[in-house]
Amino acid sequence: MMLVQYWSELVQVCLIAVIMAISPGADFAMVTRNSLFFSRKAGVLSALGVAAATWVHTAYTLAGLSLLMAASQEVFTLVKWIGASYLIYVGWKTWSSRMTLPDQGERQEFNMSHWSFFRQGFITNVTNPKTTLFYVSIFTQLVSQSTPVSMQVLYGLIICIAHGAWFSLLAAGITHRLVLAQLRRAGHRIGQCLGGALVMMGLGLLVSRTSYQ
Repeated sequence: MMLVQYWSELVQVCLIAVIMAISPGADFAMVTRNSLFFSRKAGVLSALGVAAATWVHTAYTLAGLSLLMAASQEVFTLVKWIGASYLIYVGWKTWSSRMTLPDQGERQEFNMSHWSFFRQGFITNVTNPKTTLFYVSIFTQLVSQSTPVSMQVLYGLIICIAHGAWFSLLAAGITHRLVLAQLRRAGHRIGQCLGGALVMMGLGLLVSRTSYQ
């Protein structure tokens, strides 16, 4: 009965969730990086980290903390700088290491745990101010104040599933042997391009005027 009552909101949230997930950005670059240069599992773990981070955005939105961030430009700017610095750090490491795609069947050993890949995806999403703006837009403009918390939690679950599913599919698709065969021809340039993209995204956030005002 409740789903019928709020079907219009539900449809809008589903559409926005898909758009949020598939829009190219830092999450896309991070999952692609870890999938290509480490493994499909690393990419999926990063995807799960991204999906888990969406619950942080849902939690502070439901708790009303988004109103605090909207009122305090300093808080929002701090989040933006943390996210930008992290992207620049990871991007520079990727670019300077001249990472290359492993040959078919080659197993590479890395001193990185499963938790490390999950954490990278999580941090990349949770500190992205553009994701914060998406959430504030959804829960302040699309969702009615009378919408029950249970429905809003369902909306958060939909966004989480959309991100987890999309980026897991990305990790699986980009590590397909036919795709890798084509990408290997570019050698270390792939790593430099992804690293450069992450650095540019971070620098873009630093100089952007993205805000709640």
